[in-house]
Amino acid sequence: MEKGRLENATDTEQTIFELKRRHERDKQIMTEDNSKLSAQVVILKESMNRFQNERSNLELEYEQLRCKQDALVQWESQLSEIIQWVSDEKDARAYLQALATKMTEELDFLKHTGVSNVVSGSDKNWRNRRSQKLDKMELLNLQSSLQSEIQAKQAINEDLSKTREALMAAQK
Repeated sequence: MEKGRLENATDTEQTIFELKRRHERDKQIMTEDNSKLSAQVVILKESMNRFQNERSNLELEYEQLRCKQDALVQWESQLSEIIQWVSDEKDARAYLQALATKMTEELDFLKHTGVSNVVSGSDKNWRNRRSQKLDKMELLNLQSSLQSEIQAKQAINEDLSKTREALMAAQK
């Protein structure tokens, strides 16, 4: 009986030892798995942070592009206004040239009809010179205004082209 108890105790100890060994092995496996999972959690958190940063950057870039697009629309509106203004200036210039031509024709007509003989020769010459100088000054002023408008239009066209290129590049 004593021998049987001793064998039972030995079997029990072996079973307990085997259970402890299995338990330690399972514990070690679980610890390793836990470490791997913790490392994966850290990697996933880093990836999530990186994606959030990229999202923030993309949102900021989108907002900048939207602002540029709004500016582009505004520039296009201003450009159309300037083009209309230049067109109006051209019309005014054409009107003034036609008026100057008409006045010259009337002056020639008056010269030929003899009405200008009433006015003294020196007074007539002075008026002619004064009229021609005023016409030239007006014409030079109009040409200068037109030239500055054309330059402004070209500058705005260049800015518009650059902005469109930047917008297209950003959209790509």
